[in-house]
Parts: sequence; C-alpha cells; structure tokens
Amino acid sequence: MAFSTKNAIIINVKLLHNCTHVIAYLKGTIQSQLSTCVIVKTNNVGYKVYLKPTELLELKKDDDVELYIHPHIKEDAFDLFGFKTTEELSFFEKLISVSGIGPKTGLALLSTGTTKDILTAIQEKNTAFLTEVPGIGKKTAHRVILELQDKLSDEDITHMATLENSDAVHALVGLGYSKSEALQALSKVTAKNPEKQVKEALQYI
Repeated sequence: MAFSTKNAIIINVKLLHNCTHVIAYLKGTIQSQLSTCVIVKTNNVGYKVYLKPTELLELKKDDDVELYIHPHIKEDAFDLFGFKTTEELSFFEKLISVSGIGPKTGLALLSTGTTKDILTAIQEKNTAFLTEVPGIGKKTAHRVILELQDKLSDEDITHMATLENSDAVHALVGLGYSKSEALQALSKVTAKNPEKQVKEALQYI
C-alpha cells in the first residue's frame, strides 16, 4: 500500500497529540529570548515557549524559570504557551475555549491588564476593554462575555483577584521581586497569614 504525504501528516499530528499529554510543566533556564517567546533549556533540550509580552520584559538570558504549559497543535505547528501559575494557565484555557480566541489572542488579552481587570470587564460586560486587543472585534467580545460568565464561578474570580492584590504580593514586590515572580511563589504556599505567606514564598524564589 502506498504511503502518502497525507498519511505522514496524520501520523505526525497523532504523535504530537500524544506529546501534549506529556509536556505540562518545564523547569530550566532561559537559553535565548525572541520577540514573542523564549527558549527554555532543560536536560540539554531547548523548548520554544510563548509568553505574555509583560513577562518577556522581566526575563533575561540564564534566568531560571518554572512554567506550566499549555500545548497547542495544528497540522503544521506544535506550540507551547507558558504560565507562571496554574491559576493563570487555567484562566488562559478558559479564554481560548471561546470560539474566535486562539492562543496568541488569549496571551494578548492577558497582557491588557491584571487578572482582576479582565475579570471585571467580563463581569461588567465591558466590550470596549476587550476590543482593545488586536483580533477581538465586538462580536467576539460579546461571545467572550457570554461564555465566560457561565464558566467563571464567583469563587474563581475572588481567588484570582485576591491573590493578585494580596498584602503578600505587595510585600514581595517591595523586596525587589517582580509581580509574576511573587505570584508564582505564592501559588505554592499553604499558609493563610500574609507574613507567613511571604516567609514561605521566599523559599521558592
């Protein structure tokens, strides 16, 4: 039986689909930085990972990073999108579940403001805020609001907004750490008291 190029593409896509169940987290160092992504070196392998523009500005070559990964596959590409916390990854995956919002548009949306800003825009049906993002028109903005109001529980909104604006975050930023570093460290702590949260978070930075 002849083996066509089409068959090869189907097999490659199936193999990539299986890979998506493996690459969920990366820990390594920044090998190089490009305009929209970084190369993360781990175990002598380099992974190209797309990040939010705001996080790209905070990183430089040889920085240590820990990223939670969303893999995205197409017939001609296998892209990785990285996030500092599982909460942000979860929010991103909710965003791209909306028809018309691809991963790169989702990243752009996450860069328009804080998580609280975006959640507030969705809750208040603020289409003007959402349409500031390239690639999001009025119809897509309405779709984002309609679909995510059902998917985002009050508990999700309260947790993400509270973490981002907590005293512990402000304390760590005051110590010289970036907000994304603070959020990543605080996502791993178990303490409830802000002072204890800071002490515990410092173990992860």
